Amino acid sequence: LADLGCGKAPLLGAYRAHCSSIVLADWANSLHENSLLDVIIDMNVPLTEFADGSFDVVLLSDVLEHIREPALLISEISRILRPGGRLLLNVPFLYQVHEAPHDYYRYTRYALEQFATQSGLEVVELVPLGGWIEVVADLWSKLLARAKLWVAVSVLHRTVRAFHRTPIGRRFATISGEVF
Repeated sequence: LADLGCGKAPLLGAYRAHCSSIVLADWANSLHENSLLDVIIDMNVPLTEFADGSFDVVLLSDVLEHIREPALLISEISRILRPGGRLLLNVPFLYQVHEAPHDYYRYTRYALEQFATQSGLEVVELVPLGGWIEVVADLWSKLLARAKLWVAVSVLHRTVRAFHRTPIGRRFATISGEVF
């Protein structure tokens, strides 16, 4: 597995036990210091550090919005994946500017599907995570956190989680997730 743009590798605990080999890669200008980093790469240029068909799985979590030429990166990921390999990709849609000045894009499902198909990848599943309430709650949480109103952040998170556990909350998230 290659975790590209791994930052502090927050997902390492979730996949470590399932992989025989892991490469943690990020760029030198990352805001996330990572003592576990295996390779320093620039994901805005061809990934010459990796041979064709090097990986069974590539993880690209909250990274694509920071790439100047996203189609090039997806094409490179297609190249370094073994036949039958998997790209696990997630991106924010409605989100604050972060890691400026390296925050370039937000993507619809249609852009993600186009990147995949143009690179020879098949979209197996594309799932929206969260809807209107989750998006607004996340934006408010970030604002409250900047103001160091930690109790308000905690109350907001608990309230949204509780609502999401209800049938109407799940239904609302599913329906509005297709839009947001």
